[in-house]
Amino acid sequence: ETMRETLRGIISTVNRALRLITFRTVDRYQPDPTLECVGVMLAAELGSITLMDAASAGSDIEFSFTGLAIVAAGQAILIGWLWLSQPSEARFGLGRVVADCAAVSAFFALPITALLVLAKDTARPTDEAVTTSSLSLSDVATVAIIVWAFIVLLRIGYETWTGSTWRFGYRPLAFALTVAILSPSNPIVSGAATEARFDVWQFADAFWAAQSDVAAATDQPEPVQTVDVEGTYYKQPTLVANALATVVASDPKRREFYLLSLAAFAEQNVFKSEVEKARIILDQRLQTRGRSLVAINHRDTVDTAPLANTQNLKALLLGLANKMDVDNDVLILFVTTHGDVDRLSMRFEGFSFNDLSPERLLWALDHAGIKNRVLIISACYSGSFIPMLKGDNTLIMTASRADRTSFGCSNEREWTYFGDALFNHALRETVSLPAAFAKARERIAEWERKDAIEPSEPQMSAGVEISKVLREMSDDLASLARVDRTDERPTEAAAGEAELPTGAATADGPSPETVTK
Repeated sequence: ETMRETLRGIISTVNRALRLITFRTVDRYQPDPTLECVGVMLAAELGSITLMDAASAGSDIEFSFTGLAIVAAGQAILIGWLWLSQPSEARFGLGRVVADCAAVSAFFALPITALLVLAKDTARPTDEAVTTSSLSLSDVATVAIIVWAFIVLLRIGYETWTGSTWRFGYRPLAFALTVAILSPSNPIVSGAATEARFDVWQFADAFWAAQSDVAAATDQPEPVQTVDVEGTYYKQPTLVANALATVVASDPKRREFYLLSLAAFAEQNVFKSEVEKARIILDQRLQTRGRSLVAINHRDTVDTAPLANTQNLKALLLGLANKMDVDNDVLILFVTTHGDVDRLSMRFEGFSFNDLSPERLLWALDHAGIKNRVLIISACYSGSFIPMLKGDNTLIMTASRADRTSFGCSNEREWTYFGDALFNHALRETVSLPAAFAKARERIAEWERKDAIEPSEPQMSAGVEISKVLREMSDDLASLARVDRTDERPTEAAAGEAELPTGAATADGPSPETVTK
C-alpha cells in the first residue's frame, strides 16, 4: 500500500510539475507527498543535473563525488532553510514545495541538455569577424529557459505556500538563489570540454590574485625606462619581415619543426627569459635552429624583436607558412603569459593590445593553413583553450586545468614552473614531446606538494594524426643522436650542450618564489 501511495504521489507530482511549467492551473491545497516521493523527486533532479554536466563534458569524462556532495549539500541547506522559516499559517508546504521544485528542475534540465548536445555540432568560426559576434542561438535559448524557470519557481511559491509572507513566492526563490550563488561550482561530471561556471569563491580568488599580479608587475626596483610607443608601432612591419627573413625554407626531403614563441606580458622579466631559453633548448633538442622565431613584449627588445600581439601573431604565422611545408612540417607555438578562463593576457604598458582568445588563436592558425600543430600554453586557466583548439592534427599542452592557476611567474625567476619542468628538465632527457609532458607533469606535482599549494594539473590533448607524426619525428631525432654519438668528432649538439641555460631551478625544485600566473 505504501508503494502504491508513493507511486501515486510521483505520478501526481510529475503531472503537477508539467502543469506548472506550462502555466496551467493546479490545486493550491494539494497535500504534501510522502517522504519516499520527495526522495524520488530529489534523486531525479540530481540525475538530470548529472546528465546535463555529462552533455557538456566532452571527452575524458570523470565522475566527481565532491561535485555530487556539493550539489546534495546545497539541496539539504535549502530544505533546512525553508523548513526553519516556513510560515505557520500555510496549510501545506515544505514537502510539496521541495517535490515541486525538484520535479520542475528535472524537466528544465532536459532541454538545456539537448541544447548542449546540439551546440557541440555547431561549426567553429572560420573568420575572425565571427569570433566577436553576439550570442549564439543556443545561448539565447538557454537564457530563455532560465527566465522561464525563474517565473515558474515564483509560481510554485505562490501556489504552494499561501501564508501572507509567502504569497508571491519571493522568499523561497530568494533562498534558492542565495544557495545557488554561494555553492562552489564543482560539476558532478566533468571532462575536457567542461567550462568554468560562475563561482563567487573562484571569482574572489581570481580578483585578489589579479591584484597581486598587478602589484608584483609594477614593483620595479629600478627606474622605469620610457618606450616610444608610436615609433614602436611603426617598426612592427619591418621587425616582422626581418625576423621572417632569418627563417630557412623547408627541406622537401624531411619533415621539420618550426617554432614561434610569444612572451606576452611585459611587466615581468620571467616571460622574456623563458622564451629565449626555451628557444635555445628547442633549437638543439628538436633542431629548430634557423626555423625559430620569438615575439616579445618587453622594453629591452622593442628595437630587435616583434611585439607579442594578435596582429603580429597572424603575420608571423602567415610568414612561417610560406617557409614551411604546411601539410608536412610541424609548427610549435609556445605562449607564456598571465591568463584567465578563455583569455591569455597580452600586456605592455602604454600599448593597447587585445587579449588572445581561443577563437582568435584558432582563426590565425586556420588562416595560415598550417596542418600539424603543437600548442604549448603556459598560463593560469590555460586548460580552457583545449576544447576550441583540439583536433586530430593538434597536440595541446597547457600549464594548468581550465579552473586552476599555474605558478612561478616572478621577476626573481628565469622560468615558470611549467616552462622549467618541460623545457629546462624534461626535454633535456627526451625528444618526445608527449613523453616530456608526462615527465614535466610529475615534476610539477612534486614541486607543488613540496610548496603545499593547490595542484595546477597541467593538461594535454593529443590528436590521432599528430601523435603518429610526432612519434616518427622523435624516432628520427633519436636515430640522428645515436649516429652523432658514434662519430669521433664532437657534434654541434654535443658541443653546445654545456651552453644550455639551466635557470634558477635545480633538479630538487624551483626557486623559492611562488607566484600564480
